Parts: sequence; C-alpha cells; structure tokens
Amino acid sequence: MKKLLISLVVMTAMTIPAVAQIPNNGFENWTSFGSGMTIDGWFCSNDSINPASTYFPVTRSSEHYPPSVGNYSLRIESNHLLQQWAGFGMAWAGNYYGEDHPAFPVTGHPTTLYGYFKYYPTNGDSFEIFWSLYKDGHSVAGGVTMFVSWDTVMQWTPFSIRVPDTTYAEADSARIVIEDFNGYPYGNSVLFVDNLSFDNPITGIADQKDGKETFSLFPNPTSGIVNLELSPEITSNAILKIYNENGALVRTISLKPGQSELNLAELNDGIYFVEIQSGERNLGQKLIIRR
Repeated sequence: MKKLLISLVVMTAMTIPAVAQIPNNGFENWTSFGSGMTIDGWFCSNDSINPASTYFPVTRSSEHYPPSVGNYSLRIESNHLLQQWAGFGMAWAGNYYGEDHPAFPVTGHPTTLYGYFKYYPTNGDSFEIFWSLYKDGHSVAGGVTMFVSWDTVMQWTPFSIRVPDTTYAEADSARIVIEDFNGYPYGNSVLFVDNLSFDNPITGIADQKDGKETFSLFPNPTSGIVNLELSPEITSNAILKIYNENGALVRTISLKPGQSELNLAELNDGIYFVEIQSGERNLGQKLIIRR
C-alpha cells in the first residue's frame, strides 16, 4: 500500500462540538474485561479475546498528550506469534465486525481528522489510521482517507488526515479505524494515539474551556519573518517547536522574554505546525510560508 502525504495543518481554536462527535475521543473511559480492559464507545481486538487471557493487544496508557488534557491514551501492541485477533492490535469506532458503514453521527462539514501519536515499529511493520464520512449510508468525500507510516516516532507528534474532496455536499456519520500494523503484523509493534478531533486540533485545556487564542503569528502566510504576539499566560521559559507537513521537527526555539519576532527564512515554502510548550499548556497554530 502506498504511503500517502499527510498535511499537518493546525488551526488556532478548537470547538467543543467538533471534538464531541468522536466517541471517547481522548480514550479516557474504559471498562474492565477479565484481566484487561475495553474502550468505551469503541470496539477493539480485546472484545474477541477470552476474558481469562493474560495478553490483550489494546491497553490504556498513562502516557498521554497534550499533558494538560486528560489522563490516558490508547496503546496498541500486536503480537505476531499469536494467531488472529489474539495478537492483532486494532481499535475501531464501528460495529463489532468493523464493516465499512456509518459508526457514529456527525454534524457540520468535517474535512480533517487530527490527533497525536507515537510509534515503535518492529520487523518492517507500519501502522495505519483511516476514517470515512457517510451520508444516508453511502461514502462521501472520497471514501476512506488513510495515514500510513513506517517511521519510528518516539515523541508525541501531531497528525492530520484530510479528505480528498472537501467540497462534498454533506455528511451525517463517520467511522475511524486504528491499527498498529498494515495488512498483517510482522512484529510486536507499539502504537500510541490520543485526543482525536475533527477540523481543529486539541492543543490544551484552555482550548476546551474558552477557545481563546493565546498566541498569534503574523503575517500568515509569511515570506520568512514572523511577528510573534504572546498573551500573559505564556511564561518566559516557553519552548516553540515547528513541524513540517510530514510531522518532522524542523526547529526548536527557546523563547526569550519579550521576544516578538521569528526568522524562519531558512525554511522551505509549505505548511507548518507551530507549537508552544509553556508549563502545562501546549498551544498550536498553522503557519504557511509562501514566497
């Protein structure tokens, strides 16, 4: 399966309705299942495993991101030595069989699925996350849209998956599937996923409470010199990180007190994700460089 280009386009203020449409989008709620757990609002490999089993590929992890949002994340670890569901790391918002049909209702006009991930592949594994939009039971917006990656990603990294056709008329439902393998697990690969949302990424508690911007970049688009305006909530020891459209960290800047300008002339034209880490706050914006 070919690797698709994923654009990391981050908006400033998320809205609660966009997040609320995805069931248990931060993977905070779980139900005990034998010696393991299952995800509330989702199906997963664990649902087909004997509750007396000592191995469950899907688990709740206390590693989560952003740090100020929630307490848990989804952790998936396949075991290629086990057969079928007992070792397949999968989670999906849909019916028990994971069929291609509407899984949960949506409103509005979603075009992009956002979230965060870490990945530790083994034996050439790759992971995949895909989602579909539906109207009256039929696929719209180009059908299944997929994010596939073979790369080791040791730090929480944002991803976005944009539908091919953003001009579709309307959607009334969606489904999401997450797998730590692509086709078949060849190793014991581990995937973490957290805080899914439609159209606007979750960047911190402040976003969920009031949606107010806490920093701004202008002009945007820019040719390389960017003015930076910080609100009082941003402390003097803030760290600014810039990711390119493939999710790679390209710049890390320790912000100085009163700093009001960034020189990004060495970066290529394109779409970037700018994140500021300040204490418990993780805040993000989209930045376009265009010359």
